[in-house]
Amino acid sequence: MKMRKATQAAICLLLVSLLAPLSGFTDDRGFYPITPRLNDGQKWRIGYCEGGPYLDYRKNLVETVRALMAHGWIEKGDIPSSDDDSDTRRLWAWLASNDRSRFLRFVQDAYWSSDWDEAVLRVRNKSEMLKRLKTGNDLDLMIAMGTWAGQDLANSYHQVAVVVAAAANPIEAGIIKSVEDSGHAHVLASVDPARYLRQLRLFHDIIGFKRLGVVYDGSASGRVYANLLDVEQVARERGFTIVECQARDQGNDEAEAAEALSACWQQLAPRIDALWITVHRGENPRFMPELLAPLFKHRVATWTRRGSDQVRRGVLMSISRRDLRGLGDFYAQAIAKVFNGARPGDLDQVYKEPLKIAINLETAARIGYTPPRAILAVADEIFREIESGPMSH
Repeated sequence: MKMRKATQAAICLLLVSLLAPLSGFTDDRGFYPITPRLNDGQKWRIGYCEGGPYLDYRKNLVETVRALMAHGWIEKGDIPSSDDDSDTRRLWAWLASNDRSRFLRFVQDAYWSSDWDEAVLRVRNKSEMLKRLKTGNDLDLMIAMGTWAGQDLANSYHQVAVVVAAAANPIEAGIIKSVEDSGHAHVLASVDPARYLRQLRLFHDIIGFKRLGVVYDGSASGRVYANLLDVEQVARERGFTIVECQARDQGNDEAEAAEALSACWQQLAPRIDALWITVHRGENPRFMPELLAPLFKHRVATWTRRGSDQVRRGVLMSISRRDLRGLGDFYAQAIAKVFNGARPGDLDQVYKEPLKIAINLETAARIGYTPPRAILAVADEIFREIESGPMSH
């Protein structure tokens, strides 16, 4: 594959986008305190739901808990590590069984995970949750982690406060009405409408690809996870061709999802010069070195929207996400403001993630790409080799 060297103009655009003060959020809809307080002398009761195990979900929950500790809602202390970076169930059990807060109670039996079973578990969990939220009167707030959870709880069937975290595109997914209006007074979802547009434009600025591959599950949520609308918009702007392949990742296990993904990548590799790696259960970082083999062979540049864990395992580039402290603080402050009298729908939903590059130099060498010095100078994480073997924790 032939890759262009980034022009000086593109490098300038890259530097501007990387150094611009994009991160953080500002609540300009009125002042709401975040000081810890009780609910009429009782602890606030929190529940949790997710579509299924996913690496970012545990990270988001951990950083939210750490931020609640920093703001005084939970006693400061170590959070237990896990041999499974996608497992929130044991983390929730620990939160529920360790009385480390004078103000919050993580309710033991208010945890729902559909294990990515849309036909049975998701339907059952949604029914149970909505019934309990409407009639149980034993929960004050739900953390809805991810797109499925947000879709299932952002509705008018109940009035319990909902904070939607880690949803791929909450507007396109129908979770919220717009950036300015969630559509429900009791719902808030973090949103950055241009997040993946920025990443796609940055990827194109650097590589200048002509044919971009995209793999996704054919369901409505699969198209959202792949950011297809964003991909199509940037393709129109920049004039490149989109080459698609569908790989099932719902209703099957992770290994089967990886096999479906592998088949697509093998099919696409000779036909593309770049690949947009989205959110698919087969894209677990531990599978990456093997999955990427046909892309290395055909010198395909890769960008993952999932961050540096996959870059460490052989993807060429991504946004560096060394931690999610800023995002965790966003969720923690939203929870604190709700418990201080704010309606979720009255809070600012925008959180802009900073653009910081992660790059793998062994991958660059394998596909014949020489990163310009300007990119290396601003890279937040540089991996000099492809990591293999067991995941580190």
